[in-house]
Amino acid sequence: MTRPVIRNPEICGGEPTIQGTRLTCSNVVLSLHSVDRTEKFLATFPELAKEDIREAVRYCSEQRCIVDNKVKYCARCTLDHSEPPAPPDAFIQSVGDLEALRQLGELGQVFLGTEEEYQEDVRRREVWKVAAQILPGLE
Repeated sequence: MTRPVIRNPEICGGEPTIQGTRLTCSNVVLSLHSVDRTEKFLATFPELAKEDIREAVRYCSEQRCIVDNKVKYCARCTLDHSEPPAPPDAFIQSVGDLEALRQLGELGQVFLGTEEEYQEDVRRREVWKVAAQILPGLE
């Protein structure tokens, strides 16, 4: 049975997620876009079926968040007009860097990567258009 896309204010701030997970529709769409292989994505989340992924992508491609008249959209989607997250306190290049910060007692919000990679990661996208491109490959 396909898991529906749900909204629960207690999970991911009310963003649309696959029921029983913390995977938002935009996370699924953007991950599939970068991985470009559904099988690889599903191997990472063995509890999901291809139908679950297809439902999340379809939800996004049809902009059901607008149709459902919901106020909370997926983060990183251009439909989301909420404040962006606070920038991290530090950018690190390896887990070893994390341990060094921990020893200095300066561990706050940390991003594994460069500042440029962080900016790309939080950049808003027209996720529903990406979803519309991906959906035919899932049918």
